[in-house]
Amino acid sequence: MRTLVMLSALLLVSCGEKDMVPTANESADGAPMEALMVKEEAAPEQADAAAPQIAYRYSRRYRTSADGIPALQARHVALCEQAGKGTCHVLSQRIAEAATRQDSELTLSVTASKARALLIGLDKAVEGNGGDVVASGTEAEDLGTRIVDVEARLRAKQTLVDRLLVIIRTRTGSIKDVVAAEQAFAEAQGDLEAAQAELSLMRRQVARSTVTLNYAAPAGARSSFNETLRPAFDEAGTLLGESMASLVRFLIVSLPWLVVIGLPLSWLWRRRQTRKAASDMPPHDETGR
Repeated sequence: MRTLVMLSALLLVSCGEKDMVPTANESADGAPMEALMVKEEAAPEQADAAAPQIAYRYSRRYRTSADGIPALQARHVALCEQAGKGTCHVLSQRIAEAATRQDSELTLSVTASKARALLIGLDKAVEGNGGDVVASGTEAEDLGTRIVDVEARLRAKQTLVDRLLVIIRTRTGSIKDVVAAEQAFAEAQGDLEAAQAELSLMRRQVARSTVTLNYAAPAGARSSFNETLRPAFDEAGTLLGESMASLVRFLIVSLPWLVVIGLPLSWLWRRRQTRKAASDMPPHDETGR
């Protein structure tokens, strides 16, 4: 804050020395100031000041059979693609695996002027699929005042940046003043870029609408035979894998003990068998009979 106050006083002094300081369009050596300015991204086309700056967000909740939800969602994606990438594109897509697919959702970004027409087509696709619309909503946010405020802040910041750049390029004032001007320039340039980003975001929100579609099956609806058996097969595969993993772990843990204990036991068993075989042999008499 102290830096900005000092720079404001310096700018007033500089304005009083009009004959000594070049204009904002010319540098000290007569070169155009545009060559010294930091290049910025061209601002988007200015919207009509009299037109309302309203950002719309639409939502729909559809009800149809659990088996029909994937096909319905695919149909909605196709309708969006048919409208053209410049008009509609998919932001996110999700299909739940549960029986009623309660978390299935599709989010679209649509040109604001085309959003309502597209919603009519989406609703008709649901009716053609045997479903119906159970909930709908529209949210509107008037961004006109915020846009005007940010545009005014942008103009003020741009003027400050231009004047600070003149001081820096012409080296008017002491070294301390020039250093302070450079610090203030960096701060003002950062504020300017942040305001430009905020303004660009609000204009995109006005130009494009967000459409959120949720899909669900009727309460208590049952899935098809395949949908019912799939969780059981998935669980069976998991259980089989866990059993095999347990068996492998047991073998790995038991193998050293089988070697340590099994070899002595095997030797003792063979020795016992040898002794038993020797004791079972008939004795020889002295005549060799």
